[in-house]
Amino acid sequence: KALIAHGAAVNLNQYDLGKYGTGTQDATYVEPLVEAATAGEDDVVKYLLENGANINQGNNLIGDTQTALTAAAAGGNVSTVYLLLANGADINTALDANGYVPQNLIQAAKRKPVYAAVVKLLVNYGARVPPGS
Repeated sequence: KALIAHGAAVNLNQYDLGKYGTGTQDATYVEPLVEAATAGEDDVVKYLLENGANINQGNNLIGDTQTALTAAAAGGNVSTVYLLLANGADINTALDANGYVPQNLIQAAKRKPVYAAVVKLLVNYGARVPPGS
């Protein structure tokens, strides 16, 4: 909170890394919002959103973009998934290329109730479950 109060950026991208002295512009980086969502830190997620964090900006992880919503869903953080969706997160970032809930979440939902709750929440917000799942 102190860093944000003193002007720290809540949204960075890989090109900002070069500007801020990391010496590279193509490094893997972690968005504060994605990190908080991964950990299920709802208070931090809410604080970052209140201070202008881009809810749909993601990390560049080995050519894949992970958003706060995908991170929260993958971590089984039901309350964080709800918080993000209720604040306008793009549900499409959590779906596969065909617009379905990803198979890894479907399989996890069969083993752990917390993932079943995540899948149910995504469906309540318009996601589709693959046929035969």
